[in-house]
Amino acid sequence: MQGESARHHDAINAFQSLRNDVASVAAANEGAREALLKYYFQTESAKDKFPVNETAVRLPFTWTDSLKSSRQISQFSWSYERASVLFNVAALESHSACTTPRDTAEGIERAAKHFCTAAGANAAAEDSWK
Repeated sequence: MQGESARHHDAINAFQSLRNDVASVAAANEGAREALLKYYFQTESAKDKFPVNETAVRLPFTWTDSLKSSRQISQFSWSYERASVLFNVAALESHSACTTPRDTAEGIERAAKHFCTAAGANAAAEDSWK
């Protein structure tokens, strides 16, 4: 039993480390995008194993309001957590699209791809609430 407990402890610590990484993303770069997506897929796996809500597993997910950084919002909801991560993916992709030079056909194509990815992340965030 001691070995199994340690194994779960390590897995929980790794999950928390991923969460800390995405909650502190400060720059729009490929590393941030990879961290967000890796954490998102981990939440997809965890949501079926741990019923996070107001009555079962009360695990609060806290995010800072993007327009008012002094305001933090917490909910006991995997849907909220996944939608928040996807919102950040969309914001990162939109930022990448806006900062991509569009003075060549290739640049326009890259920017369009980023905008399409952002739109897809926003659509997935909306779907995660259904």
